[in-house]
Amino acid sequence: MKAYVGLGGGSLFTGIVYSFGILLLLSPIHPKIGFKPNLLLLQVGAVFFCQALLYFFIYNMEGRSFAVDSINFFLLISFFFFLLRVDNEVQKFLPNLILLTTFITSLALLYSIYTNPEFVLGARATVQYKSNSGEFTGNPHVYSRNGLAGFIISTLLIFLNGKVKESRDNLFLRLLAHINLLVSILVIILTQTRATILSLGIVLVLLLIYVLKWRDIYTNIKSYIIAYYGVLSLILFYFEAKFNLWKLVSGYYNSFQNLFFKAVNTGLSLGKSSDFDESAMGRVVNINFFFSLWKNDPWGFVLGHGYKKRYIDIPVLESFINFGIIGLITFVTFNLLILNFSIRALRSQNIFQVFIGLFYIHTLIAIFVAGRPVDFSFWVSYIVIIRFLGIELKQNKLV
Repeated sequence: MKAYVGLGGGSLFTGIVYSFGILLLLSPIHPKIGFKPNLLLLQVGAVFFCQALLYFFIYNMEGRSFAVDSINFFLLISFFFFLLRVDNEVQKFLPNLILLTTFITSLALLYSIYTNPEFVLGARATVQYKSNSGEFTGNPHVYSRNGLAGFIISTLLIFLNGKVKESRDNLFLRLLAHINLLVSILVIILTQTRATILSLGIVLVLLLIYVLKWRDIYTNIKSYIIAYYGVLSLILFYFEAKFNLWKLVSGYYNSFQNLFFKAVNTGLSLGKSSDFDESAMGRVVNINFFFSLWKNDPWGFVLGHGYKKRYIDIPVLESFINFGIIGLITFVTFNLLILNFSIRALRSQNIFQVFIGLFYIHTLIAIFVAGRPVDFSFWVSYIVIIRFLGIELKQNKLV
């Protein structure tokens, strides 16, 4: 859509959409602030966020992005306060909404690559748009995360819907969840994002340990589900005979396996391996920069070297470089607390609680492999987590 309105990959369109979304959070409740969030996560997260905001104004090492970062901070703060005004009861409806939005987004990706004459099977799938330089580009990470969210919510709705207090069994909803489950897996395979595939493996383990039971799998076998998978099997047999589907899938698997182990080998050898991964090599260069900085100015790590000192692409490490010991401790503590609440949420009878607990796994992996600790995408997720994680439907206290 950005390409059609002429905004390309710029941040203007994103800012407009987020601003519109924040306005939709307006509610007519009377309290001055709103409903109580997870106070422990709020306190620890606020320490890190406020330090980042303070450094942004008085110790900024990248003034070029001052305007964009200012808008991002303003949107995040507005998003948090507006989200406090959203009733806890919205958790009843969010799973169905997430199912629908992830399904539509995945279909949009599949339609885009289907109508893209330059796309070839084996390339990383993404919606492409024309950049300012005239080249076509896109971000597969966004769609891979969407695929993971679709997989998680579809699985939970298939096995938990109708078994918890706030949900009812619905034939159409369950069938859509089955369809979205397979579409989401297809999107994850096509986007070939290592962090998402690793997250998917961990999520599957957590689902089997904490959420799914064998009796649930047995009791969820319905006649229309058998018919659906029967038709699907026939379609897959047809594609196998016509397009060698299994060969294609095994090719994707071998490609991912080679890329994954090449990245691991590059990281462990700190780039000294002859067969290195270019993406991982960039992080190796940044790790070497960290060691060089530590050697030349170790005392600088007490208070940190400033907001956006350098793009490290390892958020945990960058939090130490930018914000010093306090920044590192608060950022790590904040994520460990979220992980603790996430594991506890997996026992919840609230589908949305289980969803955010499982989906956080992707964020946890990402803070070690991609992005910056003050990235807008990170803090949109963190704000939702602070607002809802551990807040069950019965806790409707106002602040």
